[in-house]
Amino acid sequence: MKKQRVVSVMSLILCTAMLFLLSACSAPQGDMVEKQEREVVLNKSLKEGKSWVIEKEITIQDCIVSAARSKDDLTTLAVFQPTSEDGYIFSTATTRPSYLIMITSMVIGQENYDLFWVSDPKAVTLEIIYTVDGEALEPLTYDVSNGEIIALQQEGKDISITACYYDSEGNRYTHGLGD
Repeated sequence: MKKQRVVSVMSLILCTAMLFLLSACSAPQGDMVEKQEREVVLNKSLKEGKSWVIEKEITIQDCIVSAARSKDDLTTLAVFQPTSEDGYIFSTATTRPSYLIMITSMVIGQENYDLFWVSDPKAVTLEIIYTVDGEALEPLTYDVSNGEIIALQQEGKDISITACYYDSEGNRYTHGLGD
């Protein structure tokens, strides 16, 4: 009787564990499913580029900014705005050849942002120089070794922006080409 009871308890534990594993494996993976849905939207919404894959994302004012690369070597920064149903809809995107440093200005929420992304995997440091009224400001330097998207809030002034990046050996690149 005692042996039968132990077998029953062990069977119950084993069945519970199997059900837990089965539900964990078949359940949607949260952000991954949403990211895949955004990739589908990019492929339908962008006229340029094929087979977009999102490489990095950040959230700004409840909006998602996605950095993606296409099969035909283009890059994009795309903004997805939240909906009232806890989802996101495509808002806007800028597309460039992947050898260029992505520099774009976008309105996110109600604010103006300058967005930067370097798709080159050898990029370690991004240097950004703002020029206001003809005067260059001190360079801003950011670690982009993990493919980070840099977002800087700007005040809509009449500015110009230049950027370059450096690899781990200190080689300087603009537009993906060594200087």
